[in-house]
Amino acid sequence: MKHPITNKLLLFEDNDDDDSDNSGFIGVDGILLDLGVSSHQIDNADRGFAFMKDGPLDMRMFGGEFNNFDSSSSRSSSSISDNDTDDGSSYKDYVNNICNMKYNQSIGGLTAADICNEFEVDEITRILRKYGDEPRARKIAQSIVSSRPLSTTSDLKEAVAAVTPEFVKSSRRMGRTATLARVFQSFRIVVNDEDNVLKQAFEEMAPSLIKKGGRFVILTYHSMEDRAAKRVIRDGKVDGSKQRVETDLYGNIVRSKDSSPWRALGKKQKATEEEVALNSRARSATLRVAEKLYHNNK
Repeated sequence: MKHPITNKLLLFEDNDDDDSDNSGFIGVDGILLDLGVSSHQIDNADRGFAFMKDGPLDMRMFGGEFNNFDSSSSRSSSSISDNDTDDGSSYKDYVNNICNMKYNQSIGGLTAADICNEFEVDEITRILRKYGDEPRARKIAQSIVSSRPLSTTSDLKEAVAAVTPEFVKSSRRMGRTATLARVFQSFRIVVNDEDNVLKQAFEEMAPSLIKKGGRFVILTYHSMEDRAAKRVIRDGKVDGSKQRVETDLYGNIVRSKDSSPWRALGKKQKATEEEVALNSRARSATLRVAEKLYHNNK
């Protein structure tokens, strides 16, 4: 990877190495992955991420127009002014045109509406169980199918409400608000292929870029993410598959190239009461930190 301006190799010592020579690779001291969804996207009803606001049942990270894009916000030194695009259009139009070209229906255009209207009951049930740990997965899936067609977030909300009580005295988790959060989360993960992207970041990107002794800091916001973070630190793999252990002639354990490159530093941390008071969305955040144990020859 090269710097876009200097054209020098990034993460390499300042020498004459080319792309095929990794002898000068130095890596980074640490990486912080904040896996939370942008509040800017959640708060935009047109994106369809939230059940509190009515909007199209979309949930694509780059779908639709950026109707809440602030053209007066600060930009980097390399940003484009309102009137300096090639065709004279505004910066907001420029952003929208790029997004529409890259993420229209013909290119990875799966939406939450597609899942609700096209997927079978068994598949919707699997999605809700896997990505939301949803105890009423089948009932909700059946309600969604019987409520077709669904086109708005309100349609999905009503389908869930039909089989979910508003309040459950014995457990807040079983109430309607918590259930809706899990359902919307599950569909968002599938629409944006988040589990595969997470797997690449955990198993390929981070081990390749962080140098020995460096830190891998992960902020997760739901159970699927936190399980993946825990497993990749412990086993080196998101799926939790145990790595083979090699021993030398005397029976001493020898670290193999397939073993986890991480060592957990301390226990997981949750947001404090003070942090939650400042930002209520921090309530579900979990922090894990790991140290890189050896250099990856990648």
